[in-house]
Formats: sequence, C-alpha cells, structure tokens
Amino acid sequence: MNNANITRMSALYAPTLKEDPTDAEIASHKLLLRAGFIRKTAAGIYTFLPLGKRVLTKIENIVREEMDACGAQEIRMPMLQPEELWQESGRADAYGPERMRLNDRHDHEFCLGPTHEELITALVRAELRSYKQLPLNMYQIQTKFRDEIRPRFGLLRSREFVMKDGYSFHDTQESLQEEYDRMYAAYERICARCGLEFRPVQADAGQIGCAVTCEFHALAEAGESALVYCDCGYAASDEVGEGLARPTVYDVPEMQKVATPGVHTIAELAEFLGIPESSPVARGVVERFCAKHGLKLMVKELAAEGLAIPLVKERLNRPVCSACGKIKRHFFNKVALDEGFDALATGHNLDDEVARLFSNTLRWDTAYLSDQGPRLDGEDGFARKVKPLWRLTEFETANYAFLMGIEHHYAPCPYSPGASFSTLKALLQRLEAAMPGRKLDFYQGFLARARPVFARREAEEGVELAPCTSCGYPTSSGDMCGVCRIREALKDSK
Repeated sequence: MNNANITRMSALYAPTLKEDPTDAEIASHKLLLRAGFIRKTAAGIYTFLPLGKRVLTKIENIVREEMDACGAQEIRMPMLQPEELWQESGRADAYGPERMRLNDRHDHEFCLGPTHEELITALVRAELRSYKQLPLNMYQIQTKFRDEIRPRFGLLRSREFVMKDGYSFHDTQESLQEEYDRMYAAYERICARCGLEFRPVQADAGQIGCAVTCEFHALAEAGESALVYCDCGYAASDEVGEGLARPTVYDVPEMQKVATPGVHTIAELAEFLGIPESSPVARGVVERFCAKHGLKLMVKELAAEGLAIPLVKERLNRPVCSACGKIKRHFFNKVALDEGFDALATGHNLDDEVARLFSNTLRWDTAYLSDQGPRLDGEDGFARKVKPLWRLTEFETANYAFLMGIEHHYAPCPYSPGASFSTLKALLQRLEAAMPGRKLDFYQGFLARARPVFARREAEEGVELAPCTSCGYPTSSGDMCGVCRIREALKDSK
C-alpha cells in the first residue's frame, strides 16, 4: 500500500462543533456541520471539507460507473453560458430571477448555468451530420447555479450545487424509449447503491417541458417535495399527483348477527341478504358507458351456455379462476372471429400480466410462456389480441378513470379471495413497494430475452393444434377443448 494515499486521523482537517448551528433546521444539515463535512460560506453556498469531499467523490464515482456501463459518454460543459442560447430556446425569462446573469468587459451577456439543455443542443447540432451517428448519450457531473429565494435545509436547497445531467439524441421514438428504460434502471441502481429508500415518481416537467417526467425521490421526513404514493406502485409529486382516498360516510344501521341457514356460496349469500352480485353491478357500469358513447354491447350469458361460474365453483374439483379464465378467453375469441373484428383488445394491466407471468414461470408452462405478451398475432383459429394497458398498473388505470370522470367498477370478484392469482398479486405488490420498478423490469426483460426462447422451443417441440370435435375451437388437449370438457363435466355432475 502506498502511504502517500493515506490520511492519518491526526492530520485530517475535520473541525467539529459541540452545538447545533442556529441556522440549521433539519437533522442532516446539523450533522454535516457538526461532524466537519461542510462549512457555510454564504447563504446557500458551502465548502466541502475533506470528509465531505470524499463522500461527494464516492457518489460521483457510483454515478460514473452506472452511466459508463450503459454506454453514456462523459463530457464537461462550461458553467458560463452565452445569453443568446437562452434567447434562442425561448427560456430566457422562464427561469426568472433564479438564473444568475452577468456581463463581461465587452458587455456581452452570460449566465451561470442552472441547467445545460441549451449548451448540449448547440454542441450536437454543430457536429452531428447524419442519423447514423445516433443514438447518442452524453452526461456530465458539473456545478450548477440557481439564485434561490430562500436557500435552506443545507445542501438540499442551495444556490450552488453539483448535479449529474444527461442528454440523449435519437432518430426514433423506439430508440428513445429503449434509452429511457436503460437510464431508469441505472438510476434505480444508483439509488440502491447509495443506500437510499426511494420512489420513482411522476413529476412536473417545469421549464424543461416534455410528455413524461419521472423523478427519483429519496424518502425523508424533511425536504422540498411532498409525495403521494401507494403500495400498488403509484407515486407522484404533489405538483401532479393527488391522493384519491377520501372518507365516505354512510348512514349504517347498528350491526347485528344474521343467521344464514342453508347458505353456502357468495352468490347465495348475496341473494339471501338482498345484496346485488358483482356481475350485475359491473354489467350496469358497462351498459351505461356503452349507451353514453353509442357503442354496441354484446353480452354472453354463461348460464345459457351451460357454463355458469357458480356451478363451476360448486361442482367441479378445480380452481374456479382457471376455469373462468378459460371460458372467457373462449368466448372473447369466438365473438371476435364471428363478428370479423380486426383485433381483440383487453384491459389487462401490468399487475395482471406480471402475476400471470409469475404463475406461468412457477409452473414452467412453456406453452403459455411462448406467447404471453401485449400482442399476439391471429392464426390457427385465434383472433389477433392486443393489451394496450399492459404498461399501466391497476391503480393508474383507476386513477385515470377517476380524474376523467369515467364510471368504473372497483369491487373485487367474489371468487378472488384465496385464489392463487390473488396471492401472487399481493406478493408482487410487496416486492414493488420494496423495490420500485421491478414489475415492469421483470416483464420487459421477459419479453426481450425469455419469450423468444420459449417461442422457438414451442415451435420445435409443442403440440400441434386441432379443432375441437364439439365446437371446432382450436385445442392442444385431445379431441375436445377445455371449455367443452367443463360443459360436459357440469352435465355429468347434476
């Protein structure tokens, strides 16, 4: 070991304080000052002492390692920026007095950079000659300046600070999305390596302006932002998010015990107590929506098809969710083909898809793993299927419906308690709460890397489909499809 790289504690410049400084409001600010990590130079301006500089360097190195691993290239742009670039972008006045401005001896106007979009754009447009040079991703770790009205909380709200900022350039939306996903994952790793409890949150784009903005916030008792978030995975800053949970007051009579002789199922209990079942309520919501928007509604009565779900639950020795799903898929496909639809769009969300993927993986069901995804081309007697909401969580879709004033049905299926699918959803929700973004990473990783492998295996070794001898529906399970076997089993159980 080279002794020249060792700083002895006896020589370390780390002046400590016995008392909390009077202008330090939060615990982190007090500790940084008392432990000799930083010293205040002026309001919102700090000197990093040796210990503080070491911490800063370690954080910067973590950022560099993750950015470099993603193929981003480090540059360093000047802090001093020509005013004409800001006039050209139209943002010269948008930042207001927070942007520090000055004139040189020739009376040319400059500013101390609060951000570097103007400079990086000017740099790239002068050098980039062809789309073949794209994609391009560059970043820097540079000092920024913002003349805060009230600098406070130590390093959390200062006038001079170090920031990593990155910029990428693309020729297609698909390329941009791929890079966004890589950066998202890299930021998760950076936060995790720094030991932060964090949330990726929807946020206001502010002066930058864009369609989608995600910020990674460290959770703390004190800070500049308030967040709304939920165990379902939704999180947003208070600038764009809204907590939807509101108390609802009902005029409820005094609770009393009720005898329910001969009642064995949820459906029977609902009928006995005069409570509307889930299906009629949900159907009412759909009927009103279709009537409002002039949409044709087609209803399949499963009881009339000899496939009443309560009977499946009562009489067959198999998971009711599995049978119900099989029956619904059968009739969705049949109606789509019979009506000549171009595609069958379902409302499956990210929670549904990830739970299904998890279930199929636990069973290593290669047939389902080979074609699970947001799009399935129509062939072999199957309609083309799409799942446009696959990137959105259940909470996000409900949130959208609420904000847009769309009536929606939110009660769970009466058969869902205790179902394995519900258990898997709950497990994944807990995982998402502890490791935000894992659901989407898991699903997108499967689509990119695992699904093609299973698809090739299924094409080589899978069972060929044949028409069901009863209904003609494609099946790989013998002469009769699964739905017809359920129908026959219900007949035999009478």
